[in-house]
Amino acid sequence: MNETGQRIRIHTGDITKLAVDAIVNAANSSL
Repeated sequence: MNETGQRIRIHTGDITKLAVDAIVNAANSSL
């Protein structure tokens, strides 16, 4: 965890089932 209290996680599986605020697609450079 960094000083802002945010976390980065790596997940494999169905990301549509996650209870999250945002999902980032690193393969899309326009995001």
